[in-house]
Amino acid sequence: MSCADIFASSAMALSSFPIDKDSPLTVFGAKGTRKTCQAQGFFVQFFAISLFCNLGLSTYSFLSVGRGWSERQMRRVQYWFYGVPVVVGMTLAIYGIPFYKNVAIFCHIDVPPLEAAALPIVMLLLVPDATVSVLATAMMGFVYIKVRHQTQRTARWHFRASSSSISRSPARRGRSSDVQASRDRSLQLDRQVFWHSVFYLSAFYATHTVQFYAVLNSWLHPQKRFSGQDSYLVWLLFTVLTPLQGFWNAFIYFRPRFLQELRRRKRQAAVNNGKNPDGFPLERDTHEASASQKMKCEERANAVSVLQLEPGNSAQEVTAALNK
Repeated sequence: MSCADIFASSAMALSSFPIDKDSPLTVFGAKGTRKTCQAQGFFVQFFAISLFCNLGLSTYSFLSVGRGWSERQMRRVQYWFYGVPVVVGMTLAIYGIPFYKNVAIFCHIDVPPLEAAALPIVMLLLVPDATVSVLATAMMGFVYIKVRHQTQRTARWHFRASSSSISRSPARRGRSSDVQASRDRSLQLDRQVFWHSVFYLSAFYATHTVQFYAVLNSWLHPQKRFSGQDSYLVWLLFTVLTPLQGFWNAFIYFRPRFLQELRRRKRQAAVNNGKNPDGFPLERDTHEASASQKMKCEERANAVSVLQLEPGNSAQEVTAALNK
């Protein structure tokens, strides 16, 4: 996906330079030939590879989280996630070679009536954009609903189990912090999946919605093309946002890892200061010696569970906490 974005972005960065200088429509900066124009259009169409790679990412999340596929099952189909976007994207790019022409800002597919047939623009732009938008939104929505339903069930189970334990042990009636912490972790996971889905789809829409609108606007108002009435802002956003899909994906990929590291450090600092991760003092027993020893054992167990909440904590960290 990154390679496809690099090729497409580099081709778009050339702007009007590869456009045929002998084109009937004079364009500022055009220094190329018919062949260079076709070559630029071919590489600009590589954005479709990135488009279908994003659909592959959505499909991976749908199968692994939504359908519960195992790692072994995912490895069996992993090459489909790599091969299908490249094959489909390259096929579309080759299909468009006879139709690439001057579209003012670079060479690509034009819209009717400036293009004799509507099929090229439909096949190369409208159908891929619409298909991936609908499928990616549906699959990410299904993943979020699945995770939300599962976290709600887990929170209810913890609440019933803890309520039953407290009712059987009068000495623990006031110790409901563990129940609240479990519910908070479930809600945190729910929010993480929700915002991950929102960011992922927002990046996709920010990149391709303007492109979709620019094509439809040119199709519905062809008299504005190559005139002062053409929307400069739309084409500016189109040329700026279209190459940024890989950048948004990288931001979304590293964001949860950055937040996880911040939470781990905050949790470790809270434990070192004698507090639990929620900020409340760790409970101290002030009763008799036997009760005090029992409470210390419980505190050690709580410390272990606190350190094991994040996958980044190692066994050495847990051992060091127990030796304090």
